Amino acid sequence: MKSIWQRFKEQKPWAKILEVQAIVLVVLGIVLSVGAKASIDHTNTLDFCISWHEMQK
Repeated sequence: MKSIWQRFKEQKPWAKILEVQAIVLVVLGIVLSVGAKASIDHTNTLDFCISWHEMQK
């Protein structure tokens, strides 16, 4: 059984590029999901709602 690094080194150049892009996109998706969850949790607090509605009046 080959290691992941050996398998990666033996791939064709276009396959390496696709694999790296896929990994980067997965990591980017995770980061964006965590950021979106954090912002939704922050805007869902009572303190945020009160401060927002006080600014509107």
